[in-house]
Amino acid sequence: MRSTTIPRVTTAARGLPVAVVLAISMVLFASGGQEVAGQSDGAPRPAQGRTGSVIYLPIVEQERAEPFDIVADLAPTQALDVQGALVYVAAGRSVLVLDVSERTEGRPIGRTELLPGIAVDVAVDGEMMAVAVQIQRPGEALAGAILLCDISDGRAPRIMGRLDILAPPKAIALAGDTLFLVGHATGLWTVDVSQPSDPRVSGREGRFVGQDLVVVGDTVFVVGSQALTLLDVTDPAAPSILGSLGGIGPLPRLSVAGTRAYVTEAASEGAFNGVRIVDVSDRRAPQQVAQIALDEIARQAAVAGDALYVLHHDLQMPVTPRITVYNLAEPDRPVELAQVDTALSAITLLNGNMDMAVEDGRLVTQVTSSVVVFDLDAPPVPRERRSVFVGDVIGDLVASGDTAVFATYDALEIVDVRDPSLPRRAGRLAYGVAPEIATVRDLALQDGLVYALGNTRDPGFVYRPALAIYDVRNPRQARRLATLDTVGNYERLAVEGDTVVLLGPDSVAIVDIANPEAPRLLADHELAAEGEYQWHLALSDDRLWVTSAVGGYPREGQIATFDLRDRSRPVPLGATRFTGYPYDLAIEGDRAYVSTRCGVHVFRQGDDAPHLVGVEPSCSPDRDLAGPLLPMGDYVLTVMPGGVIREIDVRRPEAPQQRSSARLPSNATELARVGDTILALDGNYLMFVRYRH
Repeated sequence: MRSTTIPRVTTAARGLPVAVVLAISMVLFASGGQEVAGQSDGAPRPAQGRTGSVIYLPIVEQERAEPFDIVADLAPTQALDVQGALVYVAAGRSVLVLDVSERTEGRPIGRTELLPGIAVDVAVDGEMMAVAVQIQRPGEALAGAILLCDISDGRAPRIMGRLDILAPPKAIALAGDTLFLVGHATGLWTVDVSQPSDPRVSGREGRFVGQDLVVVGDTVFVVGSQALTLLDVTDPAAPSILGSLGGIGPLPRLSVAGTRAYVTEAASEGAFNGVRIVDVSDRRAPQQVAQIALDEIARQAAVAGDALYVLHHDLQMPVTPRITVYNLAEPDRPVELAQVDTALSAITLLNGNMDMAVEDGRLVTQVTSSVVVFDLDAPPVPRERRSVFVGDVIGDLVASGDTAVFATYDALEIVDVRDPSLPRRAGRLAYGVAPEIATVRDLALQDGLVYALGNTRDPGFVYRPALAIYDVRNPRQARRLATLDTVGNYERLAVEGDTVVLLGPDSVAIVDIANPEAPRLLADHELAAEGEYQWHLALSDDRLWVTSAVGGYPREGQIATFDLRDRSRPVPLGATRFTGYPYDLAIEGDRAYVSTRCGVHVFRQGDDAPHLVGVEPSCSPDRDLAGPLLPMGDYVLTVMPGGVIREIDVRRPEAPQQRSSARLPSNATELARVGDTILALDGNYLMFVRYRH
């Protein structure tokens, strides 16, 4: 796959935030594809890519090649399409290609290069894939684009062309040389893609609201929050309405099989929620002939033979998706046969979506974090065969060797990152009731053991602070070794050798892990003086380093060290104050690095208090340089608010200097390292950034 080089940033301007779905009343396309959105009113023209497609790049100066390349990203899934044994999943700023054939375990085989925005839908036909993206540029309204990709080699999808639009697309479908597109309130647009490098708008019918669409022959079915509309597209340049059925509720999805359309509606309390079955044999007079009311939120329906599969979920947090199977031997009298749990959950559908498709005897579902494949070899009840982790809301991450561990809302995901461009699930540990952990605050990884600081939950939903230890040396058989109730309100942890230290606002706990199956609490000590709040900790050679915030606003920071040779009694060695609120702390060798608003501070341990060796000469009241830290030998990486990653030269620790900087597609609050690849996490968006130093 081709990596995306991040251009040099010479200002502290904020980067691109993750796009949020907004209701936009009108989508305006460039006339005939001759001009992209915004060009007709004198707006600057974007740079032209090598293929002739429009490629937007951040407006920055680039004096030399920078040492950062984004090679992959992970984010909650938005949509999927299936062709044969390949599943194409829109997630984050890329489309991931999965092989779900019998001989594989649903492994990822390829992905697109980094896209200019968040991928919200994907459609595949033959050797072409279309991707709808939503684009958020600083200070501008949410916009969109359609990207056309060559997928003749599924391992290396290649962008061929692009069409920009002034507002975000909602759903797309691809049929031969025509792409069909709907937005929130704009009706149907048709796009001629016979020349993929130069897609052109060919027609429009805008007298209805569009949320989802399906193409069957010369008919396009469009469903919105008001009606199901059928259009004749015999001439794609002049789509015309054939008929419609009103009374459709909010957030509808659509599937069509034979003479029936299946409209799922996800309604609030008091309105219809479920599936409407519509007879569309007469395209000019569609009629509802049956409905399936659900107590849960309906998301999508799919038909295979005489079976209707409905994907729905409850209203708990996290939601639990299920599939209910109905017999359609009498199409207008569905009979419930069975219900299947997907064995996955989702924290919130604001961060992702759910989708489902049937292809070649497989039922493929996409549930925010994962793609789950069911076999239909013994219909009508599907049999789950595998699930593939794609991306999720990640609370914390740790990495070592070829393994990364992510704490998601409902599980610890163990991910193989030997190929950072195609990270793949190696194992999964679902949370549960005590003694299993139920939530995670902080993670550490040492010698194949994961230490998770969080809470357990009993059947009565009473939460208690705890430290859980997991063995992930064999990811397929990962298991919990022990859980230790910690009593105190601890928020962070650090591990070295046989010792775990837990840090709270005003105290530390020291745990002996010589036997990880029987951890022992050795000591619990108050550390903070009045007005101090402990923030970060690190362990190095029997020394505990702790940063804290001191005083009121604007706060000072303090770094203190403790001798832990007697683990039952930490001995204070001294403390040093510095300017700025301590955001992060990292140790490498004999140095400690602290990130503050004023940049990176370098400390060395003396016989007593830590000695401040050097500070970046960049402190300014209008710049905030605080961010996560990652020491890399002669350089330290940090990410300032807005997503600007900075490379700090610390070869002369008394005079640390910024060597280069680049803007990431999103902010980052956590950094981890796997070889020469940096994992940069921003909640529901994880970037794999290759670092050349």
